[in-house]
Amino acid sequence: MKSNSLPVLLMLVYLSGCAGTGQGPAKDINIPADVTVVAPADAIPKDLAAFSGKWAGAWYGAATNTYMADQVIVVERITSPTSARVAYAGIGRWGNINGQPWFDRLDATFVDNTLQFTLPSGVVVACRMNRDGTLNATGTSRGGTWRGTFTRSAN
Repeated sequence: MKSNSLPVLLMLVYLSGCAGTGQGPAKDINIPADVTVVAPADAIPKDLAAFSGKWAGAWYGAATNTYMADQVIVVERITSPTSARVAYAGIGRWGNINGQPWFDRLDATFVDNTLQFTLPSGVVVACRMNRDGTLNATGTSRGGTWRGTFTRSAN
C-alpha cells in the first residue's frame, strides 16, 4: 500500500497546481473570434463589474475531487445589475467526455452577488467572487456537483 501512495500523492499535487494558475485557458479550448468583452457601464456596481472578463480554470468532481475538464467562462457583457451574457467553453479530461469540446453563449443573472447561468444540459453554474480576485464556480445537476477556482485570463 505504501508504494502506491506516493505516485497518487504526486499526481494530486500536480493536478491541483494545474488549475487556476492565471496562465490562461488550455490551448485546446476553442473560443470563437467573435467572443469579446465589453466594459461594464459606470452604472453597474463595482462588485458586479468585477465579473467582467475571461476566466480560466478546471472542474473537479465535488465528491471525489476528480479532475473533469478545463473551462473558460467569458463574461462578455453585463447588461444590468441583474443580467449578463456569458460565453462558456471547455474540453473534457475524464471518462466519456475526455477530449470532447463544447461552447455555448448563454444569458446569466446576478442573484446575491452570484453570477448564475444554466447550460443546455441542465447544469446550473453559480460563480462567486473571492476576496483574492479569483472566481469560485459550482456546477450542479441531478448527476452530481463540480467545483473549480477560476483566475482572470488575459489570453
